[in-house]
Amino acid sequence: MIHMREYNLFESRNVRFLVNKQIDFATIQITETGYKKYILDATAPVRAYFIEKGVHDFEQQKQGEENKILYPTAILTRTGIFDTFTSFYRPVAKKGDPRIWIQKSKKFIFPDNIFSIIAHNGRLYIINLSLVDIE
Repeated sequence: MIHMREYNLFESRNVRFLVNKQIDFATIQITETGYKKYILDATAPVRAYFIEKGVHDFEQQKQGEENKILYPTAILTRTGIFDTFTSFYRPVAKKGDPRIWIQKSKKFIFPDNIFSIIAHNGRLYIINLSLVDIE
């Protein structure tokens, strides 16, 4: 099992801001492989967050590309908001381990970055905590 690295000072300040504003969120650290493939594991904390927020339950999703679900997503960048979609799916291979793919995220999230996922009003909001000063 791969664990997320510790937050640096910049990321910690962003996390503290979200916590102080009582915003619920999940975080993912993107690996070199995740960046290259564009595909990320939906980790247990992320899956639990999606269930809690009524976004998606991977346990109810069937395997295979034809069962992929697209969810409206906005990537908040230093200069504005980029609208896109996140896909939820379970591949036929590898026991159907839950996966997410944030379309077009490669322009805004880089290897070793940590980003937050915030579910709000039927949409996901992605913020790169390593690069975007939320305050």
